[in-house]
Amino acid sequence: MAWNLLLAALPAALALVLFRATTSRGPSWWAGFVIFALLLPNAPYVITDLVHLRAHVAAAASDGVVVFGVLPLFAAFIGAGLLFYVVAVRLFVAEVIRRWPSLPSVLVVTAVHLVCSVGVVLGRMARLNSWDAVTSPRSTLSLVLDTLFWRGAPAAVLAVFVATAIGYGGMAGIVDAAMR
Repeated sequence: MAWNLLLAALPAALALVLFRATTSRGPSWWAGFVIFALLLPNAPYVITDLVHLRAHVAAAASDGVVVFGVLPLFAAFIGAGLLFYVVAVRLFVAEVIRRWPSLPSVLVVTAVHLVCSVGVVLGRMARLNSWDAVTSPRSTLSLVLDTLFWRGAPAAVLAVFVATAIGYGGMAGIVDAAMR
């Protein structure tokens, strides 16, 4: 889970550089943007690590360990991943709206959630990693197509989309309340 949290932090760090610190749009910026886009689904992916919760609860020595150890650890982990996601998405959306002011931000956020949901499903179901697109493009494309044409894919993407949107909305509300 620590590895997944590190991967969740990377798009937020890249967003700070790409959309706050860098003004030129040269080849290195575009390379950074492609890396940002490939890594962004890692932030909401942490929600799917709840699949490991049952094993952690079963392995706990007592109910106290579950209540005061396992559950807070999972909550902090998922909360941190969602915080990184909110930071990355908000910086990206601000950049998009700055360039195309008539575009509704809710549309951009929804599109980001949808694309990330597809990425999360590819990561969880096909076991693809962000870097597979670069290191093994042919086999990655094959796995992407196999996964997306699997009959359960629409339901999986919808479930992840709903979880991502709810998680984003909840964490965005917490961030906004903290900033007041």
